[in-house]
Amino acid sequence: AASKKGSKKKTDSGPRADPRLNAPLPTGERGEALTGRGLVYGTHFHALMDRLTGGAPVDRAAVQRMLGLGSREFAPMWEQAQHLLAAPALRRFFDAQQFKRAVNEVAYTSGTGELRRIDRLVEFEDTVWVLDYKTGEEKSAGAALIEEYRAQVAEYCAVVAKLYPGRPVRGAIVFTDANVMEI
Repeated sequence: AASKKGSKKKTDSGPRADPRLNAPLPTGERGEALTGRGLVYGTHFHALMDRLTGGAPVDRAAVQRMLGLGSREFAPMWEQAQHLLAAPALRRFFDAQQFKRAVNEVAYTSGTGELRRIDRLVEFEDTVWVLDYKTGEEKSAGAALIEEYRAQVAEYCAVVAKLYPGRPVRGAIVFTDANVMEI
């Protein structure tokens, strides 16, 4: 019998994995979490509008519980949302008989890997509209802030235009006082 001493067992591990696969992916940096009353209010308001315009019947008390808000905090938010839904200038965006399709909170990733979210996308026979809610009044927003809002909605429209080639895509900033600023 042949001795195994001195013989080397040869193993074939196959192709080697690229060591870059174990390196962290370049996904950007985590920014500081935004906080404050305005941001919290805005987050709750967007969730409320999502519920109110999602197509299913909404129970006010159930939505208030879902948001975890007391009556004092929730009542003005509810009234603002109802005001938006009843505003003649906005009715076509919320009345299901006037549009082909509408979706809320449409998420996409920008070219730099940042998560973006379109508040409401409404498809009509001849156009597609991008709506962005702002929890404030147009008159109280300064010129610099309005330009930031316009740039944000313009970016959303550019992305949506790629999904609807040949169809006009329009955008609007919708303030909670029911003022609408078309971009």
